[in-house]
Amino acid sequence: MSVRRVIWTTEALNDLLDVETFLGSSPKTEATIDKIVSRAQQLEQHPESGVIQAMPAHRQQYRYLVEGKYKIIYSYQQSTVYIHAVFDSRRDPGSLKL
Repeated sequence: MSVRRVIWTTEALNDLLDVETFLGSSPKTEATIDKIVSRAQQLEQHPESGVIQAMPAHRQQYRYLVEGKYKIIYSYQQSTVYIHAVFDSRRDPGSLKL
């Protein structure tokens, strides 16, 4: 299996900043963000390992991985994986914008 490039969109990076802001600056917050980023790295080798994210209004297929309370929402095309969002699963799913 070939290695894929993982690209974080601006929106997904902003989501990580929101996680940091919400949790506050602490070693626990750093560990949470590190776990999210590490979990996403598995997509380099296994882009189909995530569950399909139901988004009926979209033509593009999204998948997600779960790390703790967060969903890492992504799509992939051939050799590239795009991380689109990091979503706190405790929030209303209707507030997810892709």
